[in-house]
Amino acid sequence: MLPPLRPGSRTSDPSLIVCVCIPDVSSVLIPLAVTVVSAPAFYVSIYLGTFWPAAWLAPLPVLWLASRVSWWKASLAALTAFYIGELNISRMLLDVAPVWLVALAFLMLALPFVLAMLAGHLAMLRLPGAVAPFACPAAWVAYAFLWSLVSVHGTSLDLAYSQTDVLPLLQIVSITGIWGILFALMLAPSAVGVALMRRSYASLIPALAISAGVSE
Repeated sequence: MLPPLRPGSRTSDPSLIVCVCIPDVSSVLIPLAVTVVSAPAFYVSIYLGTFWPAAWLAPLPVLWLASRVSWWKASLAALTAFYIGELNISRMLLDVAPVWLVALAFLMLALPFVLAMLAGHLAMLRLPGAVAPFACPAAWVAYAFLWSLVSVHGTSLDLAYSQTDVLPLLQIVSITGIWGILFALMLAPSAVGVALMRRSYASLIPALAISAGVSE
């Protein structure tokens, strides 16, 4: 173990110099890489985006990141990725609202992803593998539902609308509304994230069972 340096002291040990001078670059590059992957996936799938499969993949890198870095770095990556994805509708909104209001709306709409990611990460650490995947979608649906009650726009711009072309998934709308679609949409990447963290396929069983039931 290397001894600590005292103020004003010098050392001839090159290994100590390397430890002191070189920061952990991976702690910055990995969250950045995750953001670079997730942001375009959100951009092409939500709001004005039409490539619906990307919406299933976009949350996965951030959920994977949550188990490997501090919570605030994962939160920043989640917020940035979703915020960039929302920019595909910025031109339309800026025609009817000032910049500050659009920016604030984007922030509020990105918060459920951050909260869902944090809830999913906490569940990964505390709950059994078969139960943990449900925390992330449950948190997102709860936030989105409450937001729809106080927003004058209701459920407009909800992530569930990215799946309007997926006919098998639309079957559950008559029973659950758009909340069932949103839950299923987040359950899949959440289950994969838990499976990758724990290196176990047990967390995939609930997601596969629900997906099979929805598609029947």
